[in-house]
Amino acid sequence: MVEEPKLMKKKQQVELDEAYARKLHEELNQDINWGVAMDHVKQKAKEDLFIQRYQVMKKRPQTEAQARKNMMM
Repeated sequence: MVEEPKLMKKKQQVELDEAYARKLHEELNQDINWGVAMDHVKQKAKEDLFIQRYQVMKKRPQTEAQARKNMMM
């Protein structure tokens, strides 16, 4: 005869789940270099929408009128 394992009570299961979650959280935090992560966040904050628009405008090719104007000078 094969005996089935006893089911855990909900409180015990919740405690095990919380302990496992804490362990995983600690492992993930060890792998993250928080200094680099914060620098990345700060850099993203500096990249403003207006700056991105300006950079896109610089990359656009010149129109014919702009090219003629530059040749005359």
